[in-house]
Amino acid sequence: MGLFARHGFVCPLVRLLLAMFWLGGCSGIGFQPPPPVVAPVPNQWQAVLPHGGSALQLADWWSRFDDPLLLQLLETSAATHPTLQRALAAVREARATLVVRQADGQPRVDGTVSRMRSGNRSDAPPGPMSAMILPESTTDTIAWDARWELDLFGRVQHATAAASARLEERLDNWHEARVTLAAEVAGQYVQYRAGRQLQESFAQELASRQETARLTAIAVAAGLTAPVDLHLARARWSEAQAALTAQQAACALTIKALVSLTGKAEPELRALLQADAPPMPQPAAFVVESLPADWLAQRPDL
Repeated sequence: MGLFARHGFVCPLVRLLLAMFWLGGCSGIGFQPPPPVVAPVPNQWQAVLPHGGSALQLADWWSRFDDPLLLQLLETSAATHPTLQRALAAVREARATLVVRQADGQPRVDGTVSRMRSGNRSDAPPGPMSAMILPESTTDTIAWDARWELDLFGRVQHATAAASARLEERLDNWHEARVTLAAEVAGQYVQYRAGRQLQESFAQELASRQETARLTAIAVAAGLTAPVDLHLARARWSEAQAALTAQQAACALTIKALVSLTGKAEPELRALLQADAPPMPQPAAFVVESLPADWLAQRPDL
């Protein structure tokens, strides 16, 4: 070793070991994001948490409306809507990517198995060339390959952190899509129920104005009222008929929206909406058992 050092040479093996030790100390080299600026927050929540801080009671929140058809539409939309399915597929893709990134930093062993057959078949007919063909033989080959990528520059570490952050983002997007879809289905359903009530009201108004126009025509024929009253009555009748037609169209559009959200066939959905007509869904009332006086004292408007 002294001879090599005297002449300025270093053994290649020693050079490789020195390089590995030097690079091992540089494993933290890479992009280091700046520390986030976090505003100071209290150590303890200062208000009463809804449902005691548990989200279990929020899972069946829609059941408070006491409407089985609404729950059925919500379950169907959650199982078939393409937007929610795409969000769920994105979550699964992010999970698979995270598993792959985590596996990059671990030792990996791959193996292959192959079989090759050569020579003449034992049942081949004899011929002039049969003596030149080798006898039948089978060769089995098993190969193993082991490798381990050293994360010298932190590539695997940063890729794993990025995959974990992407998974959290996809999960948040999936939950947001679920809440948005459920709110849209419930909103369209309640709008349809309200539209049906308006449609029935307009139908009653149309029947009333039609009867008014009929009685006015009898009065005009008897000379008890002026003909202009008959024209006004018929105009109000036409106005009520136009309002009823517009409301029927609005209800039809709401049904189209529910078909798009739930994926149900329109005849099936119309049959469900016509067969089961409960009253307008109403959530359960919120009960406030107690209200501390300190909360009222902190209100500047009291």
